[in-house]
Amino acid sequence: MFRGRLFGKAALLLLLFALAMGGCSSNQSPEWSPPWQEGEVTVMEIEKEGELFLVQELQVKKEGEALLFITEHLSTNFPQRRQVTLDASTLLPLRTEFDQVTEEGKSTLLAVYEDRNVGITREDENGSRQQNVTLPGRAYYDFEQLPFLVRALPLEEGWRGKLNLLVAPTARKVVSEIAVTGREEVNVPAGTFDAYIVEAAGLEQKFWVAVEPPHQLVKHENGITGLVSELAQFFPQGR
Repeated sequence: MFRGRLFGKAALLLLLFALAMGGCSSNQSPEWSPPWQEGEVTVMEIEKEGELFLVQELQVKKEGEALLFITEHLSTNFPQRRQVTLDASTLLPLRTEFDQVTEEGKSTLLAVYEDRNVGITREDENGSRQQNVTLPGRAYYDFEQLPFLVRALPLEEGWRGKLNLLVAPTARKVVSEIAVTGREEVNVPAGTFDAYIVEAAGLEQKFWVAVEPPHQLVKHENGITGLVSELAQFFPQGR
């Protein structure tokens, strides 16, 4: 049993219930639980057209009773940091903070989740803008959580479910069918892994997740940007 889990099976059953909404199910119901632990760091090398583009770090932290999923872009002239603060017992997002630097300058985004409403505030060189997004009654997760959530799914070939996501920068609501479509051996800078292939329909996202706990994110292909991420280093208890 993997030690250092932040919460038990009951909390993740809530996530499984949310994923199953909409009539999707698996023929089997294997036991599963969250694989990450506090302080965990995943380092991904991201390539664009076969060349190293940037280095990305994914971190899991605790802040009081809340859980933090943090994504940072390093080794680039245009750094970016995304942080999702979520309820550790349900994995539902509480707020998402997005800071980035582009050729146009610095910009920030804050999305605050309250019941069925999300308040989004954007700030950049052109000033501050606010927007409210109303969500349906079903549970919604922030798109920035996806690289973490795929590791906590009931990973077995043939499993599928539905996940409700909000893409905060565009205020886009997506109901994506998540499916474990296969299993293969993957070679990445961190080594060779036996991995499940997880695809998110409608988002053009494809993930390879290690079969063995703690189910590291081994590889990610973004069909929209063409970026390919591969696992370079993994620190289960932090650096």
